[in-house]
Amino acid sequence: SWAGMGVYAVLAVSCLVLLLLRRMPAPAGVRWRLFRGMALASVLPILGLGAVTSTLAQRALEVELREKARQAVAAETAWLDQTATVARSMLRAQSRDVAFVAAARAGNHEGLRERVDLLENDSGLFDAAWVLDATGETLVTSSRLKRSGNFSDREYFQQALKGGDEVLLSRPFLTIAGLPFVVFTAPVDLGGGGRLILVAGLSLQRLGLHPTLASRSYHVELFDRRDGSLLRETVRGDVLTRAPVLGLLPPESLAASEGMAEAFDARGHRLMVAHAQVTDTPWTVVVTARLREAFAPVTRMGAWVVVIAVLAGAIALVLSQWVGRDVAQRLEALRDGFSSLGTLALEGGQRVQARGDDEVTQLASGFNDMAARIDRTQKELREAIAIRDQFLSMASHELRTPLTPLKATLELLIRQSGSGQGMNPERQRDIFARLNRQVDRLTRLIGDMLDVSRLQSGRFTLTVAPMNLGTLVHEVVERIESSRPERQGLVALELPPAPLVGRWDEQRLDQLFTNLVENALRYSPPATPVRVRVVEEPDAVRVDVEDRGIGIPQESLSQLFTPFYRAHNATEHYAGGLGLGLAICREIVERHGGRIQVASAGLGQGSCFTVRLPRASVVEAAA
Repeated sequence: SWAGMGVYAVLAVSCLVLLLLRRMPAPAGVRWRLFRGMALASVLPILGLGAVTSTLAQRALEVELREKARQAVAAETAWLDQTATVARSMLRAQSRDVAFVAAARAGNHEGLRERVDLLENDSGLFDAAWVLDATGETLVTSSRLKRSGNFSDREYFQQALKGGDEVLLSRPFLTIAGLPFVVFTAPVDLGGGGRLILVAGLSLQRLGLHPTLASRSYHVELFDRRDGSLLRETVRGDVLTRAPVLGLLPPESLAASEGMAEAFDARGHRLMVAHAQVTDTPWTVVVTARLREAFAPVTRMGAWVVVIAVLAGAIALVLSQWVGRDVAQRLEALRDGFSSLGTLALEGGQRVQARGDDEVTQLASGFNDMAARIDRTQKELREAIAIRDQFLSMASHELRTPLTPLKATLELLIRQSGSGQGMNPERQRDIFARLNRQVDRLTRLIGDMLDVSRLQSGRFTLTVAPMNLGTLVHEVVERIESSRPERQGLVALELPPAPLVGRWDEQRLDQLFTNLVENALRYSPPATPVRVRVVEEPDAVRVDVEDRGIGIPQESLSQLFTPFYRAHNATEHYAGGLGLGLAICREIVERHGGRIQVASAGLGQGSCFTVRLPRASVVEAAA
């Protein structure tokens, strides 16, 4: 539509300008060609490119919108599925607990109260829990709802009596206090035909407060397929009303386990609807996206295309006389110059070949020099931007990875501290160990970035001193094995009988060998050993770190020590990192006057990193 309107607008303005012109240009010669070329070249390409770009952009946006909506539904469904599964598991385990059943048989209401309080207050999932007998009378009330009496008229109680041993999920309902709830019910078999009903409720108000995993521009609904009741909504937050999506689409179109559909709202706006059923529940998740909002940038771009085309056409037609006269005079001067300079050709990488020493030659030579400099500058700039973007993307992701568990663990500690609950020493040690590992990971990432900064600024220096290389490698292996229990005994170390003493930077070599051994373990299958060999050679000291891991493709071997580079199979395996470790390793080895090499037979064949430090740096150990 915008392209068609643009064509008509340009034609109308062109006709108006032609009528206002006092003198029509002659339909021949350079001036006419410039007039015609400027009018056409300034309008039609913009219109054509704008129309094609708008169409492709709309299609790309629609595809992307579909995929994002599908992903949002999948994420929301997975969360709800996990919530329902955990709720059923907890209730099933409690109803079959031997101590719980024994307390129920003995009529020990205090014992039952203790277990119900655990479900209600400590599970972090349920908002209320109570116990009913076979007639619907309340044996143990909820400490939050504080409601007792006979609940035999409730649908969830009647379903639980007929449901056998399964944990059932009720329809949504309002409590006496007007609170929206759904409940999970589990029968408790007392033997001899006796049974109780364990009930655990989930507040729909609290469920609605949970942040959605979808984009804010999406509308997310959760409804019960049995009666169409709304359980959760991201915009209004209403519950127990009829789900809004059922007013847009018939229920049968949402009957599939998952799918995509299109609908129109009351204003006639096109909507994209993604839906999926939550496994083993009567719940359906729906994510609705408005195409009008997604296509708004494309629409604005089409409007700008029309405006630009109209202005360009008008300006071209009005100024064509002046531009044509000026260009014609310049072409005549160039024609005289071409007779002496010859024909220009794009050869030898030059934009223009100029002969002679007049102003045109100087202009052409200056243009060629400028173009060559611009090409070099742009190439360097593109490479710098690509490296910067890659580094920022990787750095932000890698820094966020340890921060997320750090934040979650600290929030857990804060909640437990606020509730006054104690923590056993073993769990406390485990939590502190996890926090320490994440802090170590952050420290390594920041250290790598600082080392790269020192390399780029020329401040990467060594502090050499006498040291025993064998002792250093042994300490590195022991530290890595003791850092995690699953690594015990995985590193086989082979050392020469005599000490290897020389002048090296102990801290940097520790960083070098730690990086190589950690990489070997990281890219090896679990429980796969890694071999580290320290060998004394006639002119050097060689250290081999060999693994039987994922291997390295042959095409990646030559670039493996380049900053930010990762082999494609390492990216698929993904064990974290910024792709800086091996580049720093190479710098450390080369600063010591040595060299580092890598060999691999291919994918799945393992790899071997070899470090050679100069023999001249090694001295015999004192007797």
